[in-house]
Amino acid sequence: MIIERDQRDRRRPRGVTLIEMMVVVSVLSVLIGLCAVTIQLLMKVGADAHSRREAASALGRLAEQFRADAHAAESAEIRPPSGLRLMANRGTVIEYAARDGRVTRTQTGIGPTPQHETFDLGPDGTLAFDRRDEEGRPFLALIVGKKSRAGRPDPPRPEEVVALIGKDRSRGGPAR
Repeated sequence: MIIERDQRDRRRPRGVTLIEMMVVVSVLSVLIGLCAVTIQLLMKVGADAHSRREAASALGRLAEQFRADAHAAESAEIRPPSGLRLMANRGTVIEYAARDGRVTRTQTGIGPTPQHETFDLGPDGTLAFDRRDEEGRPFLALIVGKKSRAGRPDPPRPEEVVALIGKDRSRGGPAR
C-alpha cells in the first residue's frame, strides 16, 4: 500500500496553477501601481519644496539689497502700482519694479551699462512698497505677500522689510 501511494505522488505534476499565478501577478501589479503614485507624489512635494526654498533665498537676497539701497539713498519715490525709485549719491538711480512674482532691480549711473538683477518670489508672490515717517525719520517698507488660494482657511500674512532712508549717509559711512 505504501508503494501505490508513492507512485501516485510521482505522477502528479509539481508547480503552480494558473489561478495562483494570476493572483500573484494581480497583487504585484497593484503594488507597482501604488509605488508609481507614491513616487509621483514625492516628486511633486520635492518640486514644491525646492520652489519654496528658492523663493525664500530670493527674498533674503532682495531684503539685504533693499536695505543697503535704502540706507545709501538720498531720496525715495514710490511709483504705482509696484515700483520704487531711489536716488543715491553721484547721480546713481536705483529702480525696483515688481510684476508676476518677479522683482527687477536696475541701477544706472555707475559705468556705461546699467546693472540688472531679478529676484523670483514665485508665481504667488506679491510685492508693494510703502514710505513711512516715524518720529521725523523717513523709512521705506518692502511688503512681500502671497496671493490667497481657494480653500485656505486664513489668508497668508505679508512680511515686511523696513529700512531707514539715508542711514549710511547720516552716519558718514560709505554709501553702497
